[in-house]
Amino acid sequence: MKDRDINLLKFSVILFLFLNSKNILLLLNKIIKVNGIIEISLSFIISLVAYLLYKKDLKKELIKFKKKKKEYIKLTFKLFSVLLAVKFITAVIIVILSEILNISLVISENQEIINDILKVNPLYIFIAAVIIAPFLEEVIFRLGVRKVIKNNHLFIIISGLIFGLLHVFPTTVGLTKALIDGINYVTIGLLFSYFYVKHKNIYIIILLHGVNNLFGVLASLFVL
Repeated sequence: MKDRDINLLKFSVILFLFLNSKNILLLLNKIIKVNGIIEISLSFIISLVAYLLYKKDLKKELIKFKKKKKEYIKLTFKLFSVLLAVKFITAVIIVILSEILNISLVISENQEIINDILKVNPLYIFIAAVIIAPFLEEVIFRLGVRKVIKNNHLFIIISGLIFGLLHVFPTTVGLTKALIDGINYVTIGLLFSYFYVKHKNIYIIILLHGVNNLFGVLASLFVL
């Protein structure tokens, strides 16, 4: 098999597991009562599969990260400030679009789920959102997609769209409302993809993703 075909197969396998994790949990729930520990364990197992599939690339980029650790950590927080600015602009755009389309601004379904679990088990959300999700999602949507799509512009667009839209679909709200909710996630996805192309190290993006989620979790805890 050609490298492209192998990488496409790897991506298909890990994306399938990622997308069907909820179905796996539902199946397990019929056998045993699923709790936070089991959900984290499943996420960890899928993350382990992702690591094994991209072990060679992850090790190579980790070596680079370690060599410039201080520089890359400083860079991550600089990128985070850019991310915050972009998120603010995105929020303004979402408000304007909501006013034009006469759609009430309510919390996204994805955030609602996080808030509900936070009330019951904040430790689970911290582990899942701040540690596991950044690694797994970046390996899938950045490293995995990049191994398949070599063109920079096409990679940024496809990676950003897949990442963003999978955070809002499937949905129970209307299509227009879901697409407006998706603007924020797609924008973050595009930005992460651009940073990956520019700085060429997945661990910078994983760390950035983790910091972003950490601030989101802390903000949600403060509101709750």
